[in-house]
Amino acid sequence: MGLAARVPEQDPTGESRHMIHDKVDKWVDQIIDEVFEDGKELTVMELSQLFSETKQEFFSACFQALIEQKYAGL
Repeated sequence: MGLAARVPEQDPTGESRHMIHDKVDKWVDQIIDEVFEDGKELTVMELSQLFSETKQEFFSACFQALIEQKYAGL
């Protein structure tokens, strides 16, 4: 008898976690680039504003990654 090739099942939660971590890294890079830009002195209010302005794009990207993974078969 020959050995049947088995394809391991993909872990959808692991893939989703990987996709979201990628989005987190990009968001953190965006924040750090802005905060530590040469000569820039952000106030706490400006830092808060930066988070407020960028979090929607970040959360949307995470939501999209989850939807694409969860409903990939549709």
